[in-house]
Amino acid sequence: MGEPRATPIRIESFGYKYRRAPDADVVFDVRELPNPYWERSLRALSGKDDRVRAFLDAQPRARAMVKKIARFVEHRIRGGGPRHRAALTLAIGCTGGQHRSVYVAESVAERLAADYGPISTRHRDLS
Repeated sequence: MGEPRATPIRIESFGYKYRRAPDADVVFDVRELPNPYWERSLRALSGKDDRVRAFLDAQPRARAMVKKIARFVEHRIRGGGPRHRAALTLAIGCTGGQHRSVYVAESVAERLAADYGPISTRHRDLS
């Protein structure tokens, strides 16, 4: 017998102002983080853009949030993963689903990818 297959991880970002959180095993609310929307030069960009990522990377609270969510996922996976589920699905929400939730989803996926393989990300409300 080979090693057990790692639990696939799916991460979806979303905006609370559009509709409720998507179905997920766990939902994280990142609206407490500084909002790049209020920086005129960043408003039209997304959490995938280097300038928005640099803005949020410079925020200790944003870096700490990414680290805490990644640790939570690692703990959950080591504990056996979701029972009777094909994957562990996380939803990460901010107000509009353009900046903070996208940044956190991408950052968590990058942080976990080395140990848990490719992480599936989807940005529901990214325009």
